[in-house]
Amino acid sequence: IIRGLDQGVAPDNLVLEINGSKHAWNTTLSEVNQCVLYSVLTANITLENATAKSILPSVIKNIKKLSQLLLKYSKSKSGQQYYLDGLELIISRHEIYLDLLPKIMQNLNQELE
Repeated sequence: IIRGLDQGVAPDNLVLEINGSKHAWNTTLSEVNQCVLYSVLTANITLENATAKSILPSVIKNIKKLSQLLLKYSKSKSGQQYYLDGLELIISRHEIYLDLLPKIMQNLNQELE
């Protein structure tokens, strides 16, 4: 995902790489979706000593840049539920994302419509 952000890798190629890893590591689709969302929302973002206000632009930039990748994993109701579970996981690991949750949800909704 970081390489996708930095080098502009096509979403379809990222999906191939992610799905290849999914099969190689025998992970569930739930785990894959949660990892994809986690990676998109945290990629290239330094959380140490950060404020919600300081990281929000980077989070939104990541969502916009990787919206096609996110869309590929959210087409089904279960995929969307996995994303919600992923948000819960992110907040449990990084409490700062709780303050960002409304903006994240708004941007995900806009980008994934």
